Amino acid sequence: MRSKIRFLIITILLLICGLMSITGIAFAEDKYTFIAITHGPVTEPFHIKMQKGFETACALFPEEVKGIWMGPEKYSVENYVEMINSAVEMNPDAIFCTMAGLEAIDKTLREVINKGIPVIAFNTADFRPKEERIPYLSYVGANSYQEGVMIASEALKRAKFEITGAYALNSNPGHPGQDQRIKGFVEVVKDAGIPIHVVLGGKVDAAEFSELCFAYVQGHPETNLTFTTFAYECELNITKFEREGYKPGIDGNILNVSVGSTATLFDYLKEGKIPFLLDQQGYFQGYYPVIFAYNYLKYGLVPPPTFDTGPNILDMSAYEIYMKWAPKMIR
Repeated sequence: MRSKIRFLIITILLLICGLMSITGIAFAEDKYTFIAITHGPVTEPFHIKMQKGFETACALFPEEVKGIWMGPEKYSVENYVEMINSAVEMNPDAIFCTMAGLEAIDKTLREVINKGIPVIAFNTADFRPKEERIPYLSYVGANSYQEGVMIASEALKRAKFEITGAYALNSNPGHPGQDQRIKGFVEVVKDAGIPIHVVLGGKVDAAEFSELCFAYVQGHPETNLTFTTFAYECELNITKFEREGYKPGIDGNILNVSVGSTATLFDYLKEGKIPFLLDQQGYFQGYYPVIFAYNYLKYGLVPPPTFDTGPNILDMSAYEIYMKWAPKMIR
C-alpha cells in the first residue's frame, strides 16, 4: 500500500514538474532589442546624458531588454543614414532615433514602420504637417519652437538694459530642431520691434562661431543680444566678449543666451554672466523611449503621441541639485 502511495506521489510530482517546464517554455519572458540612434556626436555632453538615460532604463529589464546605442563622432547626414540602415539590418524590436536628415531617412523609416517595428522619435521631431510626417509611435523631447520663443521672451523680460539689436546663429541649418528654435526666437524679437540678424553656419568649426558673432557685433554696435542654438557656442561667446572688454549679463552691456544647460553655464549664471538656462532634459529623452517601447510591445500600452521633456527655465534655485548630478551625466 505504501509503495502504491509513494508511486502516486512521485507520479504527481513528475506531472507537476512537467507542467511547470511546459509553462515556463510557453510563458518565457520576451527578449527585446532596442536600438537608439542619435545624430549628435557621442562625445557631446548632451548626447551623453541621453545615452545615460537610455542605458539606465534598459537596466531596469536586465533579462528582457538588450539596448544598443549608436552615434557618430561628428554629425553628417551621410553618417546618420548609414547608422539608420545598419540598425534596420539588425532587425530590432524597436528603433529610437532623431528626425535629423529627414529627407534622407524618410523612406527607410516608413518601411520599418510598415514591417511592424515601432519607431520612437527622440530629441528632434518631424515638424511637418501631420499628414506628411513619419508615422512614428511617439515623440520624446522638447518643443523646439517653444524653446526659441521662451528664450527670447525671458531674455527681453530679464535684461536690465534696452535690447536694441539681436544676433542669432543657426550652426546647423536644415536640422529641424535648430530651424524651429531660430524661428521661435526670431518671431518674438521681431514682434518686439527689435532688428535681428540671422546667420546660417555649418561651414566653420565651432570655435570660429564666437569670432563671427563678435565681428558682427563690433560692426553693428547696437546689437546687444546674441542667441546660439547650442550651449557650448554660448560658452564660447561669453568667453570671447569678456576677453574683448564687454560685460556679459543682465547688468552688463551684452546678453548671450542659448538652449542647453552645462556646469560651465551654471557657473556663469552664478556669476551673473547669463540670465538663465534653458533645459530640455536629455536624460529623459533617452530614458522614456525604452519605457514606452517595452510597455507597448509587452502589454500593448500605447504611449502619448508627444511626451514633452521641456523646455524648462533654470535659475539659481536649481544650482545645487544640478551640480550634484551633472558629474553623473544625469543633469
